[in-house]
Amino acid sequence: MLIQRSNTWFGSKVKKRRRELPAARGFQSSTMSLYRNSAWFLKGVTEFTRSAFLSASKRFVEKDLEVSMAGRSFMITGANSGIGKATAMAIAKKGGIIHMVCRNKDKAEEARADIVKESGNKEVYVHILDLSETKKVWEFAEAFKRKYKALNVLINNAGSIMSQRDVNVEGLEKSFATNVMAIYILTKSLIPLLEKSADPRVITVSSGGMLVQKLRTGNLQSDRGRYDGTMVYAQHKRQQVVMTEQLAKTHTNIHFSVMHPGWVDTPAVANAMPDFHSSMKDSLRTPEQGADTVVWLAISEAAITNPSGRFYQGKNTKIPYLLGDLECAAFGARYYQRPPATGLDPQLLPGGAEVNVSAGGLGQDVPVALRGREPGTSTPSTPPPLTPAAYTDRGRAQYFIPCSTFAPGEGEGINLGLF
Repeated sequence: MLIQRSNTWFGSKVKKRRRELPAARGFQSSTMSLYRNSAWFLKGVTEFTRSAFLSASKRFVEKDLEVSMAGRSFMITGANSGIGKATAMAIAKKGGIIHMVCRNKDKAEEARADIVKESGNKEVYVHILDLSETKKVWEFAEAFKRKYKALNVLINNAGSIMSQRDVNVEGLEKSFATNVMAIYILTKSLIPLLEKSADPRVITVSSGGMLVQKLRTGNLQSDRGRYDGTMVYAQHKRQQVVMTEQLAKTHTNIHFSVMHPGWVDTPAVANAMPDFHSSMKDSLRTPEQGADTVVWLAISEAAITNPSGRFYQGKNTKIPYLLGDLECAAFGARYYQRPPATGLDPQLLPGGAEVNVSAGGLGQDVPVALRGREPGTSTPSTPPPLTPAAYTDRGRAQYFIPCSTFAPGEGEGINLGLF
């Protein structure tokens, strides 16, 4: 990873920081936070909604999902509602053995009954576990390994958003315990069982909210500063992405992936973010639409043709970074900025910046062509490939990098967050 910032609003201010007033630093931080959040919301409206799914689904290859899962075993956390239940239902219909890991026994049994009735598959088992209880997660995983001889796919779906900070019996902040520690412990504990099973996979359901968060390791317990449950959750989702990348490097016999399901109408969203849910309800995806990529990653042969450790939005690999702040730590990509503000809207980036990109993914230099939309319209424009010096007088056209993984031959359009 290499991120360089030259003498612009980011770079030139470094030498002046010792003389800045706290208010100035706070203003810059809040301005960038506002920018990032606005860019994320606009990205979401165009990419994370029900209509975006329906548009993308026209390009799905249905044959990918025309497979039998008979004899293959799947563990799904949070499987009693929302995306987890929809995932369990879809895989059960294909004959998979389903292990539902849920906190509430009554809701889990009710969901199991629905899945068995609709799928006709009776090999659906309920396991009761509170993922916020760290020691019990490890105990459950160890007991599962003793009882069962195989586990082909682990799907880390369950998550938690806390309205106020609380800790578990081990003293860990509860949402961190659920969203990060539980996934780590469950995954690491089950790796020996996964490695003994055919075609092992681990899929983690992240969230697009992580795009507004940089990885921060200095406050893992969220015990400093004001506790904002939504932003803490987003940070945990960033940590899941990084964790997936690292696990993939360490355990090369298992195919790891992490994905964003889009904005989905689930009980968890309705309870944790009622205002968002109310205002966006008509645009939210169904649980089945949100589960579509999870199911594809879990059962299709096409999914494992991609390298392990990748982040997915839909059925395409994506760089898991909102590039509006000109950061990307993936695959050796290098981002530079320098004045003047050309090609980017100067009202959106304080001080303005021009983006120069060199991509060294997979040890190769990959040419970067730019594609964009004309200002004030939704009409895509595709200029010829541009050199760093060639896009200096593009006015207010807002461009993004059409390269999803910085690997030759791939280009799904990673948005800079400027629309």
